[in-house]
Amino acid sequence: MIAQRMKSDQRIKTINENGTIALEPTNLSASPRILLLSKSTGTGPRRGAQAVALALRRLDPNAIVHDVDILQLDYAWLQRRAAKNGNDIQERAPHRVAHLYAQADKPNDERQYSLFDRFHFWQRNLRSRFGTYWLLRSFMPFLQSEPWDLIVNVGATGELIASLKRQGKLQAPQFLVTTDYVTHRSEYGKYYEHYFVSTEEGAAYLQALGVKRKRLSITGTPIHPDFSEIKDRARCLSSHGLIGDRPIVLQLTGGLGMGPTEKTFTSLLAVKTPLEIVVVAGRNQELKQRLEQILLPAQHRAKIFGFTDHIDELMRVADVLVSKSGGMTAAEAMACGLAMVIVDPFPGLESQNCDFLLENGAAIKNHHLETLPFQLTQLLNDPERLALMRSNARRLGKPQAAFDIARKILQWVRAVKGNASTALSMTHGVSS
Repeated sequence: MIAQRMKSDQRIKTINENGTIALEPTNLSASPRILLLSKSTGTGPRRGAQAVALALRRLDPNAIVHDVDILQLDYAWLQRRAAKNGNDIQERAPHRVAHLYAQADKPNDERQYSLFDRFHFWQRNLRSRFGTYWLLRSFMPFLQSEPWDLIVNVGATGELIASLKRQGKLQAPQFLVTTDYVTHRSEYGKYYEHYFVSTEEGAAYLQALGVKRKRLSITGTPIHPDFSEIKDRARCLSSHGLIGDRPIVLQLTGGLGMGPTEKTFTSLLAVKTPLEIVVVAGRNQELKQRLEQILLPAQHRAKIFGFTDHIDELMRVADVLVSKSGGMTAAEAMACGLAMVIVDPFPGLESQNCDFLLENGAAIKNHHLETLPFQLTQLLNDPERLALMRSNARRLGKPQAAFDIARKILQWVRAVKGNASTALSMTHGVSS
């Protein structure tokens, strides 16, 4: 167990890429010590945390950066089970998710919950208390093993740290990084000294809820530093076995391979215009195998990938992205100037991300998969419209967001180590 390893070994702890804790000797006591926390309930927060961690390490190679996936800790089995149940409900009963999301975004005295909802919340809170108790048995020694300069939550997971701070068990300030184009009432609270948000609108909502403007930085969603690099299109095509002699349509399913992927793929195959279709099935190997067994019409070519770390290269060569509107996927597409056709967004944040992209002219929405061939054909046959959508996407893109967030974090930490009064000022105005 993590706690047992920590008791027997007093070396500095580091975090592997998969979020697990490892140990290595170091004497860099003066280096910035930054703890990044996220949950792998979906792929967005984890990818956002990894992007910020990479940017921090590139900007300051001496920084001690710990990137922890809470769900991968010892004793986190209840949290993992809750995350799986949440994903299952999202797939089976999206209408219920939409209702709960909408109610949670209202003031407490305006929320309307059924008796079933209230019983569900009672059960969830009971499981959460029990799960937190066991989680802290493995995590608490690690949290208290370092004089953290700053704790950064990617995705709203800050209540755990806030409760420990109220009990006097931790002292480090806590910042929040959001990974969607909109913000939610649940992201506002007494947990965070500073907020990094993706859009002006998201910042305006938090201000309306009571967050001071000087505690907000509008940076964009943090995406992998690879998206900020310039790469040759021909090399990207070649490295993935693509030709590029016809429109390339990229279909993403998300890292978990959720959604009506097979139906969407079948709809793409019904397009009469010859296409080069690229599908990324994520970690769902069964889905990948099923897609590979679908018979292709003669006019199309298709390439089916599983999980890949080279999404940036596939997006750079694509003409259109067909996908849900998860915050991370959308931010990556915008950074590449890639027009989106949004399919079946989940209620809540994905639907609101979809609205934001539609309002800004960077996407169109498919309401019925039966009409996807028509919509895609119309778009590909209208080069001016497609070019405008791609231009709007580039306008929204923030490929340097992870570096912008990392710079502000390091700026704050250096002020903490150099001047306590400056640090106090910057905690409430990092973006100044």
